[in-house]
Amino acid sequence: MSISFSSNHGCVVACLAYASAEFGDNLGGYGSGILYICYALTSFLIAKPIVTMIGPKNGLLIGLGGYCFYVAGFLLALMTSNVQLRWIFFIIACVCGGTSGGFLWTSQGRYFARNAKVYAECYHAVCPEYESESQSNDENGSGSGSGPGGRSSDTGNNSLLSNDIQEIDSNLPNNKHNMKLKSIEQVYKQVNSSFAGIFATCYLGLEVVTKVIATVVFISDEGNAPFIIFTIYTAIAILAFISVYNLDTLGEDGTWVFDTDTMVTNSLSAGRMMVTDSKLTCLLPFQLAFGFVASYMQYYVFGTVVADSDSLGGTYIGLLSAIIALTGAMTAIPAGILANKFGKSVLMVTGGICFALAGFTFLVISADDLGTWTYIVPYLIIFGIGRGTWVSIFVYICM
Repeated sequence: MSISFSSNHGCVVACLAYASAEFGDNLGGYGSGILYICYALTSFLIAKPIVTMIGPKNGLLIGLGGYCFYVAGFLLALMTSNVQLRWIFFIIACVCGGTSGGFLWTSQGRYFARNAKVYAECYHAVCPEYESESQSNDENGSGSGSGPGGRSSDTGNNSLLSNDIQEIDSNLPNNKHNMKLKSIEQVYKQVNSSFAGIFATCYLGLEVVTKVIATVVFISDEGNAPFIIFTIYTAIAILAFISVYNLDTLGEDGTWVFDTDTMVTNSLSAGRMMVTDSKLTCLLPFQLAFGFVASYMQYYVFGTVVADSDSLGGTYIGLLSAIIALTGAMTAIPAGILANKFGKSVLMVTGGICFALAGFTFLVISADDLGTWTYIVPYLIIFGIGRGTWVSIFVYICM
């Protein structure tokens, strides 16, 4: 799932980086803006109830399938010489891509959590250190009346797939049940952390790869490069979709019951959380800052400063945008250490300063100067640090 998701998503973000450079500021800007608006509205209003109804695997298929339409639509618009048709193809592609993104990330979170639970259940069932730990507690008189290793002899009740974990082995004494629940939580935290590292590595690593591929192709055959690279992206996106199609549902097939009241309640839940959860409220300014700067990068920095530069040009957009992802990946772990040692506010201030510098730089350095290797690489590294802190904010604040 991680490889397929990241490959497909890497093709999409690579297309976004080239949107203004290939289609011009007007079409590239409007298209990307429509994509983000559709993404936000889908995530905010309908993604949660629909994914609950159809299950996370089917939600992944909808999201990745829509991303395939976006990448293919990007290629089709690029091949079309008629300006009006180009606008139609690209805007439709952006609507599909944005709407699909809302379903994709909602489904990814649920499928990821499900995967970690199923794996933790299997690991807990066979891991000897947890057997001996539970058995040692039995010898100290913490409980009795269960099977080997402190587990109930009725293994049918020993399943993390239950929606209510408190029902696991409900016939055990309370002290025995709490001991078992604690060991399950320990396994789950370890598995969740391990899986998160795998996903983050695939996600950022494959984003770097897909973007660097573009620069390699542009250097090799500049005349045919746009057609070649976006054809490659389309093929990768489709292969990733097919790969996810063969995944297991992990027992979460969805309710397949359409309930209007449930739809309305779930659709409004995100809005209620923005008001009732102080963490989310305080994160809004940071989110807005990242959103503005990320859009500014795609629309103006890559679409105008880099694309129109005599020393850079569209050839190096892929490589330069990969610097941001690579810097963000390298920043994430140190940012977490910084947050744990000096406080989470330091992390947010650091990221905010990086985002502010993205705009302030243009007040002291001209666009012509910034469109050179000497200035653009440090500039993108600063934004990459900001992106790394932005990712870490959700890991260390929202948990």
